[in-house]
Amino acid sequence: MPDARRLTVCLALGLLAAGNTARASECETLPKLLKMDALDQRWGGVLEDADKLLACDPTGPNASQAAFYRARALDRLRRPADAVLAYQTFLQGHCAAGGDDSILCSDARVALLSLAGEQVSKGDASLLRILLDGLKGPDPYSRVFAGIQVSKLSGQKEAKAQALPVLVEGYRLEDDKAFRNEICMAIIRIDPSKCGGGTTATGTNRPEPQWIKVRVFDCKNNVEKVKVNMPFSFAEALLESLGPQVMTEIKKQGFDLDNLWQSLKKMGPEQVFKLEINDGDCENIEIWFE
Repeated sequence: MPDARRLTVCLALGLLAAGNTARASECETLPKLLKMDALDQRWGGVLEDADKLLACDPTGPNASQAAFYRARALDRLRRPADAVLAYQTFLQGHCAAGGDDSILCSDARVALLSLAGEQVSKGDASLLRILLDGLKGPDPYSRVFAGIQVSKLSGQKEAKAQALPVLVEGYRLEDDKAFRNEICMAIIRIDPSKCGGGTTATGTNRPEPQWIKVRVFDCKNNVEKVKVNMPFSFAEALLESLGPQVMTEIKKQGFDLDNLWQSLKKMGPEQVFKLEINDGDCENIEIWFE
């Protein structure tokens, strides 16, 4: 009997050791599997891999990546409440003091802000605090991104009042033209006068205009058909957002929008640009700035 008991114990210990070896082997392969599933956007697999990896070694060198991709998977799987909590858990656990992986931390902040903005727009006001805290975030990009999300909300005057100075400062410091235009659009949604106004028009001593006004009249009876009042900064940002390729294509059609815009900007407040188009429906177009 003693020999039988020793044999049983040895067998049990052997099976336990084998199980531990198998689990250890699986844990070693999980980081690579996680990356492959993320690359292929198999988000269900990513979530499973991340959970297993965190269970294997919750404080190991791959824990930060696992926690991030767990949040990303929940986001992509349309589980917003779980995703918000997972992003917050990742940021608090791995980015509180600058983070071990600044790229993942930055991506997580932006993803959380985007998710919060989307959910607040759908009526979940409890996530507004995430956006307001984002306005005081640790890096300039995430602060401005939070401001952009706030600018898209319906109502929320107090939140927009907090976002406006962040956006104005971001617009002043930003060098990237495309992102600068995006910031300008956000400012215009809150206060059109705060983007592009107050500077001097090129080649003149006049303040840059605040509004571009367009009127279209029927030539035959002088009846106003179209009336547009557009913030000047919005029109300028919209024109710049077309990009060189689109501008080139328009120029091939005989319209040099860039030169036309520069000429319009040089007009004084008393000057009105007039254009008559007669292609069957005679129309007079008037454009001026205020």
